[in-house]
Amino acid sequence: MSHDVNPPVGAGADPVDWAVVWATIEPQVRKLSTKAAVNYGLSERDLLISARLHLPRLGLEEISSPSAIMAEVNRIAERTRSIRWTYLPTPIHYEPSPLKHDSVQFTSIESNMAQVIHERFHYVGSFREGLHFGLYDDDLKGPYDLPIVMATLSELDVEHLRSLIPTLSDHAKGLVLSRVYSFDHAPPNCISYLLGRVTNWLKTNLPQVRALFTYVNPNLGFTGVSYRAANWKEIGEKSISYRYIDSNYASARQCVLSEEGQQCLIKRSTYRLLPLKIWSYAIPSMRAGQRLRVPYGSGSATRKPVPSS
Repeated sequence: MSHDVNPPVGAGADPVDWAVVWATIEPQVRKLSTKAAVNYGLSERDLLISARLHLPRLGLEEISSPSAIMAEVNRIAERTRSIRWTYLPTPIHYEPSPLKHDSVQFTSIESNMAQVIHERFHYVGSFREGLHFGLYDDDLKGPYDLPIVMATLSELDVEHLRSLIPTLSDHAKGLVLSRVYSFDHAPPNCISYLLGRVTNWLKTNLPQVRALFTYVNPNLGFTGVSYRAANWKEIGEKSISYRYIDSNYASARQCVLSEEGQQCLIKRSTYRLLPLKIWSYAIPSMRAGQRLRVPYGSGSATRKPVPSS
């Protein structure tokens, strides 16, 4: 496997802060994203996140051009539309309403459903294996009974994360919250509620899991408010640069897992990005005799099957 990596523009000199560039172009990008979301029938929120992820691939000269920014936003919108068309042909619109804890259903999500959401809706655009959970509300369902919010827990394969909590015993385990996605029609607070249900499930079913970790990317406008509401703690940060293959964002894992022998040009972001924020949740052990009743997996057999890609 061979990857050619372009160094950041201005390598050897101090790169420009992306936060400074973003502050300059933000009004224009928001306006263009709003227009493109309407034209292509997309979530304005998702399109703006994707634009913030892809625009750092443009150099200073390009990103100073309004026409270049417009072309990139429209390119992202067209690509997103083609990826999502089968699963969400039209945006779902509901008036915001409080989360109804007595009617929402917490359940496991099969891998094929999780893969659809990871690859076609989540901004990373790639599937992660793991434990998949979601919330369903029959009053707020979309095509193919997509959940209103979902989360994936994956293997903790990043050593520096485990080292951040040295109190873990040799027998204790940690997991990474690798994917979280909520649809626009999901009620407020649904992510923090889902995280609470997931940790309760872990206490009963996987008591050896004592810590959860995740990354929050402030460059995309994420603040970690849902994690704070679920009693997670911000414990550190990690530097980051973006990678792009064929003009599209690619995670480090996607680059490593490219087909063996494939020749591809990996372009890196050209700016100094804000570091990722690391959040963690320490799962308390259950008291003797305590057992939580969690309706895990109920009703999943009645869900409408996901169409093949």
